[in-house]
Formats: sequence, C-alpha cells, structure tokens
Amino acid sequence: MVALTFDDGPDPAWTPLVLDALDAAGASATFFVVAEQIEAPGGAEVLAETLRRGHVVQMHCTRHVRHEQLDRDSLACDVQALEEALTAHGVSNPALWRPPYGSVHPSHSCPVADERGRQLIRWTHDTLDYRGLSAASMLEFARGGGGPDPSVLGGAALRADSIVLMHDSRRYSSTPEGGAQGTVALIEPLVEYARERGWELGTLGDHVDPAAHGSDATAAAFLLPCR
Repeated sequence: MVALTFDDGPDPAWTPLVLDALDAAGASATFFVVAEQIEAPGGAEVLAETLRRGHVVQMHCTRHVRHEQLDRDSLACDVQALEEALTAHGVSNPALWRPPYGSVHPSHSCPVADERGRQLIRWTHDTLDYRGLSAASMLEFARGGGGPDPSVLGGAALRADSIVLMHDSRRYSSTPEGGAQGTVALIEPLVEYARERGWELGTLGDHVDPAAHGSDATAAAFLLPCR
C-alpha cells in the first residue's frame, strides 16, 4: 500500500481541489488537520466534506508550532484542544498524531503521546510540495530522478508501503502566497505511477506497524514508537 497524507488543512481554498483530484484519481487519503484551521471561516464545512467523501482524519496540532518550542504543559494543552475540536466536529478518538515539521521534543513528545493514547508518526516520502515545486518535478522526485535534498526527512524515492507527505494548505509554508496548485496537479499522476507498479492506495487507520514500512534508517524514522 501507498498512503497519501495531507497536512495543515482544512483549507477552504485548496482542500476542496485536493478532494476533487482524489475523486478523479479514485483514491482515498489521510488528512492531518490543524484545530485553528477547523475553527477558521469555512474550515468546519471543509472538514465535514472531507469526512463525507470517505477520507480519514488524524491529528496534527492546534497551533502550528514545533514541539521543541513548547513546554510539556503547553504541548499537552495543544493536543487536548485539537482532540476537543475534532470531537466537536465528528472525529472521535483519532489514533495518529503527526507533529508539525515532523519535529519532536526529546523529553515531552513521547510522554504526552503515551498519556493521550496517540501514536506519533512522520512519513517516508516527502514530495517537497511546500517549496512550491511543479507537479512534474515532484513526480520526477518520486521516480527517483535526482531526488530531493538528502537532509530532508523522507528524502527517498517512492516505493511500496510509502507514507507520502503532501499539504492541502500553504498557510504555514515559507511561500504561502504560491498556493497548492502543484500539489493538486500531482495527485493523479502520482496515483497512476503507484498503480502502474501494482501498489494500492490506502489510508492510515488506528495503528501503523513500522515493520510494514521497511527497516532502513529513513523508513524507521517515520514512526516514533514511544511505548
């Protein structure tokens, strides 16, 4: 399975276009959402539509702040506020928690995840869409042609059992004014590329087994087994 995942929504401008592209490709995805985006104008409606179309919603954050910049109490409050926002909008007991920027606090993130019963998760393939790249260049990265910056977490070619990082909002990008056109345009050819290789498209549910995603250092880094 290859899992397409989207961070930083719901975004009234871009998430609906991502949903339409997924429909056109006949694929489902997992959305890691932000509470302040849900509460922003139009956010709740877009979240409801995401669920109505059969996609999975998991946890990202309340405020898009690196875990290292928060003390333990602040981090616990951030995740609790996100849980409450999701519950209020029909998402009950999500299992997966992706930290902003894939960055964790060495002392706080795992204990808070354990206390809340959540599994910290990153990704294995970074499309680098937040850099405003074209769909063609991101597809070439996925094919292993040249590859992205090796310092980027998950900077490896797409393969079976990849967890793919994409973004349905550019709000937290260094170039948010650029929009998510490249991401929207990438979805169909990326799904086609995966299916040509016999890989199914799926979603991330209640638990992710790291053994299913390889044993090398890059793949192992995507999941933080706190327990």
